[in-house]
Amino acid sequence: MRTVCAFGALVTLGVVSPLVGCACPCADASRAAQAPQAPTSPASQPLVSSASGSVVAIKTCASGMKPAADGLIDDLEDGNNRVAELAGRGGYWWDAKDDKGSTIEPSGTSAMFVEGGANGSKYAVHVSGKTATGDKAWGAVLGLRLAEHPLYDAGKYAGVSFFAKVDEKSESQVRFKVGDVNTHPDGMVCKEGCYNDFGKDFSFSHDWQEYQVSFAEMKQQDGWGDPRPPAITPSKLVQVAWHLMTPGASFDLYLDDVRFTDCK
Repeated sequence: MRTVCAFGALVTLGVVSPLVGCACPCADASRAAQAPQAPTSPASQPLVSSASGSVVAIKTCASGMKPAADGLIDDLEDGNNRVAELAGRGGYWWDAKDDKGSTIEPSGTSAMFVEGGANGSKYAVHVSGKTATGDKAWGAVLGLRLAEHPLYDAGKYAGVSFFAKVDEKSESQVRFKVGDVNTHPDGMVCKEGCYNDFGKDFSFSHDWQEYQVSFAEMKQQDGWGDPRPPAITPSKLVQVAWHLMTPGASFDLYLDDVRFTDCK
């Protein structure tokens, strides 16, 4: 297994055709406004300007999301630290913590895989620890590398789902985030402002629940990071991660059944 730097962690474009040989543009505009509109597709691809000026397509779902047919990232049932080898994936689980006193256990071993997963499955991931306080203490993070090579193309999917829970005395606030070409060093775009990944903040329950987040709704955190593109680039992802970042908080986190999603 190679060592990687693990810490992680819309403007819709349109085209307006010029009016050619039209004596009364306002009349044409009026007729166009009254013309029937095409029905909305359950799956569309909004075009978004990236940090480099290229166009990024992000799949959106008008009727919600479901697990993609080939979307399994890992359900832990094989008991190892590798992701499911589907649709070109082939990464692994990893963990990291700051050097200011944060802890995460067990670290880097198969001991984090425990019996008793979501929906009666055999296994889940379980980590516990405590986040430090003070300057430059960013906490602890648990993640999944998506492929052995730097970037993974998840452009055909709409987002990510997973099952999670925390123990009763655990901090419940967890940020789920996805490192991409612009926010992870492996993308060779960010320099000093890496790891402000696109994601979403969750408050996890004490019982197993499924959580979903679409690529279209993922946001960077305010106030830091460089670059700050308008949206994630699903076709160039590096990893997914769960970031424990509340200062001075104890956490006891369980995860299971991580998947890419598609439109219903």
